[in-house]
Amino acid sequence: MQHTTEGPGAKLRGLRHPFGTSVCYTVMERGDSRGGAHSGGGGRGASAHHHPGLLTAHGLTCALAKDGEEALERLRERDYDAVLLDVLMPNLDGFAVCRAVREGSGVPILFLTALGGEKDVLRGYALGADDYVTKPFSLAVLLAKTEALIRRSRGGGAETLACGAITLEPGRRACTVGGRPVALPPREYELLLCLMRNKGQVLRREQLLDKVWGIDFEGGDRAVDGRIKVLRAALGPAGKQIRTVFKVGYKLEGEQHGAD
Repeated sequence: MQHTTEGPGAKLRGLRHPFGTSVCYTVMERGDSRGGAHSGGGGRGASAHHHPGLLTAHGLTCALAKDGEEALERLRERDYDAVLLDVLMPNLDGFAVCRAVREGSGVPILFLTALGGEKDVLRGYALGADDYVTKPFSLAVLLAKTEALIRRSRGGGAETLACGAITLEPGRRACTVGGRPVALPPREYELLLCLMRNKGQVLRREQLLDKVWGIDFEGGDRAVDGRIKVLRAALGPAGKQIRTVFKVGYKLEGEQHGAD
């Protein structure tokens, strides 16, 4: 394995694992006097320089981004098996990066951040994060979680959900309708995933809000109706599998029905 002598915050290039396993790593150490973002998290049990080194020692390639904008640059340049993402970064924070990534990619995302409040954690998951680790943390646990995300992105033990013409692979955040790939915005994907996991059951609007938007969402339950409309349109004829249950909510069925 090739090593680099560049310091934290430098651009890492050309470190290719023979199996092509790679991680885009963008984490800021809050105590950095230079104000830059670099590998590391600070806090007890986590040395600022050890995270990428731990991953590379276990056969992973790390591409380090110094801020949110560079992270998006790297993700546009090539595919990665996982993304480790801080929240508190210059230019674009981690939440903004996660939202942008989820507009067009299902790459697994793990937040690694000092922001451990319930609202921050729920916001991360609502934006499409696959895992959320707060500092301080165990490096062994970080490695285990990263490897688990990579197994999912590679399809190892991948879960597949099917209902009628619709198929979801949550590990890849992939959706197909009749074998045709369909790109869904993050909120619509989570809404469909919730319906798929509860197919045949009537879900009240309040339940969908809690599961998809989070318990702190302050909007009305009609927000669900607007997203369902967008989701149905994206699914084409298969959108008719989502049935409206008058004055209650929605249900996903295996057969297509007429418009509600």
